[in-house]
Amino acid sequence: MRIVILSFFVSIILHLVLFLSIFCFAYLKTHFFETKLYENDNIVVLQDEVVFGFVGSPLSIIFSIIGTATIVALMYLLAKRHKR
Repeated sequence: MRIVILSFFVSIILHLVLFLSIFCFAYLKTHFFETKLYENDNIVVLQDEVVFGFVGSPLSIIFSIIGTATIVALMYLLAKRHKR
């Protein structure tokens, strides 16, 4: 039971690091973005807001967490068996 809880905890931490790094990278890209439309004087800005979101099924995140937890548990068991 300890291995299952540990592997899910590590999996959730890995996913949080992944999502936060993707979010920070996208935020920095949009923050420092400069348009290259300086030649035209007839530019009309239609929208100046950016929304970050996720498009996809929530089941994909759940399956990803379960799959990562399984891989972490297998790696832990193999490392434990290899130490003997």
